[in-house]
Amino acid sequence: MQNRIKSTLKNTLYGIRFHVFESILLILLLFNSHPTVLAADTQIDIPIQPLDKALNTLARQTGARIIFSTDLTETRMAPAVKGALTPQQALERLLADSGLVWQATSDHGFTVISAQLATNQTSTLPTVTVSASVGTENQTRVKADTAAVTRSGASILDTPMTVSVIPVETAIDQAAQTIGDVVRNVAGVRTTSYVGTYDALFTRGFVLSNVNNYLRNGFRYINLMQPAHHNVARYEVIKGAMSMDYGRVEPGALMNIVTKQPQAERFHEVRLGIGSKGYYEAALDVTGAVNESATMLYRFNAGTTRQAFIVDDVKPQQHDVAGALTFKLTPQTRLDLDLEYTHRKQLTYVGLPLPDPQNISSANRLLNKFYGEPEATFKGSHRLFTARLDHRFNDAWSVNFGYVNNRTIRDYTNVYFMGEVIDGKVHRYAYPGDQFMTAQTIQAQLKGNLMLMGMRHLVTVTADTSSYKERGGFPSADDSLDPVDLYDPRPTGGASLSAPYDIKVRGSMRDYGIAFQDYVSINRYLNLLAGLRYSAYSDTPTDWSGATDMVIPRQKYSNIDPTVGVIFKPQPWASIYGSYTRSSAPNVNVFTGPGQYAPPSKAQQYEVGAKAEWLDGRLRTSMAYFNLTKTNVPTASLSDPAFREISGEVNSEGWEFEAVGQLTHRWNVIAGYAYIDTEITKDNTPANVGKELSFTPHHSANLWTTYDLSGFAQGWTVGGGVYYTGSKYVNNTNLARLPAYTIIDAMIAYTFRFGLPGTRLQVNLRNIFDKTHYESGSASGANFRVLYPGLPRTVLANLIVPF
Repeated sequence: MQNRIKSTLKNTLYGIRFHVFESILLILLLFNSHPTVLAADTQIDIPIQPLDKALNTLARQTGARIIFSTDLTETRMAPAVKGALTPQQALERLLADSGLVWQATSDHGFTVISAQLATNQTSTLPTVTVSASVGTENQTRVKADTAAVTRSGASILDTPMTVSVIPVETAIDQAAQTIGDVVRNVAGVRTTSYVGTYDALFTRGFVLSNVNNYLRNGFRYINLMQPAHHNVARYEVIKGAMSMDYGRVEPGALMNIVTKQPQAERFHEVRLGIGSKGYYEAALDVTGAVNESATMLYRFNAGTTRQAFIVDDVKPQQHDVAGALTFKLTPQTRLDLDLEYTHRKQLTYVGLPLPDPQNISSANRLLNKFYGEPEATFKGSHRLFTARLDHRFNDAWSVNFGYVNNRTIRDYTNVYFMGEVIDGKVHRYAYPGDQFMTAQTIQAQLKGNLMLMGMRHLVTVTADTSSYKERGGFPSADDSLDPVDLYDPRPTGGASLSAPYDIKVRGSMRDYGIAFQDYVSINRYLNLLAGLRYSAYSDTPTDWSGATDMVIPRQKYSNIDPTVGVIFKPQPWASIYGSYTRSSAPNVNVFTGPGQYAPPSKAQQYEVGAKAEWLDGRLRTSMAYFNLTKTNVPTASLSDPAFREISGEVNSEGWEFEAVGQLTHRWNVIAGYAYIDTEITKDNTPANVGKELSFTPHHSANLWTTYDLSGFAQGWTVGGGVYYTGSKYVNNTNLARLPAYTIIDAMIAYTFRFGLPGTRLQVNLRNIFDKTHYESGSASGANFRVLYPGLPRTVLANLIVPF
């Protein structure tokens, strides 16, 4: 009966989904109205600066919508333009002798393209753009037109996958402290915390691999502590099985963190913060040109943050320092160098035990208790160096080379609960260890823009190789700790907290790949994306010195992963798409028998959706249906519990909706909703088949909005957010479930017009109604062992001073 009801509900929901898509298609075909851009004379005052900056300045001063590719503009300088001019006249002067021209668009804006392309253009290109318009500074707080994570170079509107971009301005508006705070703004993405040291992200039923699924400026990034955030420009999430672009990845999504780059225009800013739950913060951001010709630019970011936390004992503190240099070696050649360092120190957070393991609310009276130890600390550092060389041969062809070296060091002692509470005593054990990890990536990429058989092709060829090495250790000594009182936990100490690391671990892996991708504009209505990647992977045996005598051979495999997408554009501002993507990733340290490595896991996804830009491009909406299946999932061996069998399969399907942009020039909004249905479709344990995946609620939703009150209260901005997370299981047996919760936040800010103009005083109230909620936990069968609560009501005040 339950399965029949579930099937009926699914059919009903999917029927609604297809009716929604039919309605969207009808709207896209019939609706076509955009406001015009005024062509009257405007007082223009633009100094000498890089062309991309000059075009943005022109857009702000005239109210015109100007579309251009940063690949064309970032290496060119623009002359000074001053006087009473129309937008067309100003564009003529800015583009003089640049090899670029402007064209009027169908919505009465302007697009900047190469003169050569204008001469032989015979088909409509996908929009590979950065868009500038009136109110650009406000608009970019919530809406971006492109994402660096998509190597095709196509705009988000023209990309046949779900892409979400969260600018750092939105994170600042929300007083976000962690990456988990940021991704609340992405439909269907939810997090769990790893002993308070970093967030694990779940999307479409799958957790993002900390070694494979995080990128920084498009390069692989080790995410084993909270990433640096004071130098971040935006966060990008692209969902699906994405091996075609980045090789070995788990399905679900990729997270790309894009950092702030040096700017020619001088800018200095200081940020100071203080609040409840131990919060304080201080940060500095400075950028500008080193020389008058602006061919050498710099940027420096530094900050220290004491994160607001559930209990005061943990005291998570992080320091970030980052520097970046840009050298414009020639008008066609650019070199970027980036170096950042992050250090984090705190006590590890154990979570909460449960007086009644089957009654979650029994933990509510323990919210302010700390069950860890003063010696159980986490100390970690991360260093990242990036070098990138870009060269443009002409308006059609360019090449770039990149090198990344990132190193992570962690020394930790985690404390965990052992069993259930017995006679009012909480039993615990310690898990100390250290890790030293290095990863390097070398990449070369060739991009071309050419006409073949009357169709425009954007071609990308990428070759890359990466290596990962790890060494570390942990003790073989007894790991038990003395029990503590449930209602009055006090430190007990113990030899296991400082035992020597006599078991050593060492291992490495390397992969390389080559990918070809072609984005084809067949005609003004139809675009095609097709790509193929060959990847090869090898894993040097992990040496568990002192722990095992098992001989482990080197693991090797190779794989070919395709991507195909079709984009139909009934109007220039709307698209309907379908795509097929695939991914593969190694099952690291998973063995099917003595010395026998498990084969890699594989995944494939089908996605269809629709995207549209409304209100003269200020608001973008998207809706997508996806079906994602992962195979070669390790399951328990029925013959030997020391090994695994690769016979599991899981499926995730559902639909997502997002809206991001401006309803008016003063009213910003970012909203999302996701329905996700997961299922274990194959497993060695028959009882698990048909169960749902853990930490994936059926329903989740988010809404954040801000409104500039300057029309009647000069300088004031108000904002608020609502975040809903549905109930979710904490294990795949589906016997222990966390309840749903809704969190409501608010913000008020005042921007000063005197003294230091632009100075902003902002106050955020997180969890206004002090809702007790649990973000994650673990259980044995139906009995909860530990719960990790979310933040209670928290007040955060920040002062941002530009100078």
